[in-house]
Amino acid sequence: IKAGDANGLKRENGTFAGNWLSMRSLNHQLRRRLGVPHFHWRHLPEPYLRHRLYRTDGGIDEFPGQSRPVQYHAYILAIMMRKFIETGRISNRDEQRLTKGTRYLLAHIDPQGNANYRGRGQYQLFFEGCCRYVLATVAQWSGDDELSQDCRNGLNALDRQDWPRRADGLLALVRTDPDTEKAGTHYDYHFATVYNAFDLAWRLLCARDRHRTAKLPSPRMPIAKIRSGLCADSGMYFARPGNWLLALAGGEEMYLSDVGLTVCHLGGPRGVLFSAPGGPHPSKYGRVHGSERLRENVFSPLVCDPSGNSLPHFCRGEMIPDGDGVTVITKRGNWSIKRRVRPEGSCLRFEDEITTPGAASIRHIFHWALPAALELVANPEGGYTIQSPGEAPLARLSFAGEDDVALIAGTPFRGPGGMVRPWHLPARNSNDSVAFTLELLP
Repeated sequence: IKAGDANGLKRENGTFAGNWLSMRSLNHQLRRRLGVPHFHWRHLPEPYLRHRLYRTDGGIDEFPGQSRPVQYHAYILAIMMRKFIETGRISNRDEQRLTKGTRYLLAHIDPQGNANYRGRGQYQLFFEGCCRYVLATVAQWSGDDELSQDCRNGLNALDRQDWPRRADGLLALVRTDPDTEKAGTHYDYHFATVYNAFDLAWRLLCARDRHRTAKLPSPRMPIAKIRSGLCADSGMYFARPGNWLLALAGGEEMYLSDVGLTVCHLGGPRGVLFSAPGGPHPSKYGRVHGSERLRENVFSPLVCDPSGNSLPHFCRGEMIPDGDGVTVITKRGNWSIKRRVRPEGSCLRFEDEITTPGAASIRHIFHWALPAALELVANPEGGYTIQSPGEAPLARLSFAGEDDVALIAGTPFRGPGGMVRPWHLPARNSNDSVAFTLELLP
């Protein structure tokens, strides 16, 4: 195997993507039990390549250090659990990966059951069945009361989702784009029939295998207790101010959907303020996704120059613990964005610092990209209230030291999380700082 293939693992849907490695690992075990030849020289490096997928805090990569979608995280865990159930054996290392990975998965679930908003495959049906399989089987097997209850709570939250059905009775391929078939907004490489069959297969396996866990050996290793905070190795930060969930990413370099520094998801018991930054990179999924507007689907500073370079896209960011909060730094050459986030009670406080070599070729836009159904209502005393028409406010937005900040409403467009409306501050100087607070209401 060529060194470039083993080191970079950049082939789209290729031999060495994490989901393919995991599927082949299970396949080899099952074929061996049946006495079917399964060896090929190309499989020799796969244990090493599979080892590189796992982060120390529970995250699982699709491509090591380049892409970390929560959809394939759930799928790889499901395959690991299937392998455990079929063979009755699991190593100490894989046992810890399974429990830590389940904790990491649970950290993504908001009170309304939204979870699949990070990385490639956002809001696809693919995620639902294998996520339920992981939570249901781990709840039965773990023997840890806290983890088992958290898994059951996660399952209950997933069931609160209102997944749309098509006219023919099938579940929609993408929850936020119910009419998607082969030429949808973002996912034009599978039919809804394929993913409905896949989803049903995992739900049926779940109904069967959750009862087979009684025959498995009990966990030997300590159960991870990660529920929120910084997962530095995976480049994610989770906070639960009040009864909301904030998921913040450091960023990866492979896909637009792995954009960092932005809020990945901010959801509460009555609604979502923002979800699913970015989307599939146009070069990966065809011309239908070529809209540059997708770069605006971030909840963060956006720095662009006339040549098309931008921050925070396609950069691996650094996440640093900062008390109960986190500081995220994203750089490209002499450009940098530093974001500090601190939860305080039911509030989130943001401080953004932007540094660029010059002002002439740079524009700075701070996007408050919200679902189109939400409105920003200017308050007489300053700041904004965020709400659906005729309903109680979800949040209040205010800027530190600035009572008369005027946000500019952009043109709505469709992102992976559904329709969004970008709101931005007027263009600023090249080196700038902005501080704002979001008060999240119950």
